[in-house]
Amino acid sequence: MAYTTRKSLLNGLHDGDETAWEQFQEFYRPLIRICGHDYKLTEEEIQDLQQEVLLEVFKADVVGKYDQKRGRFRDYLRTIIHRKALVVLNRRLPILSQDDTEIESTMLKEWDEEWHAFILETAMDELKELVSETSFLAYDLYVNQKFPPDQVAKMLSITTNQVYIARTRCIQQLKEIVKKLKSDDTI
Repeated sequence: MAYTTRKSLLNGLHDGDETAWEQFQEFYRPLIRICGHDYKLTEEEIQDLQQEVLLEVFKADVVGKYDQKRGRFRDYLRTIIHRKALVVLNRRLPILSQDDTEIESTMLKEWDEEWHAFILETAMDELKELVSETSFLAYDLYVNQKFPPDQVAKMLSITTNQVYIARTRCIQQLKEIVKKLKSDDTI
């Protein structure tokens, strides 16, 4: 999936476009799941969290209420996820303790870290579609899996210089993809 029509995705959601809704769910379910793990929710509670967040987005016309001038959509969504996670936790724990502010602070920090990891994972998926399989493998083996370049070259039957070239080109493209994803920061 290309990630170049973020604003049109939000517009599609607001207009009731079923395809936009499916794309939105596909994009955000994994992120909601990650957040559920941060709150130490069980698998069943994570599924409840996903349903409640997506239901609120759908029923409450969250996209229609979102004001781009007040911040990024992902921050708006983070607030919804946080609020719904507390609802799920409240079902388990009748009264939340004073430590909740500490948990909330930790969650906000983890949210930012996970968002960046999520963006990088999305960028890697897009990169994989843009470059040749050999280039991607050379990059992945050398940069991510830390294999020595001569060993990567031997494994892929290419020259060591081609490993370096693949790394450089992939890094350049990754930077562009990440920049594009971050610049289209409505999501």
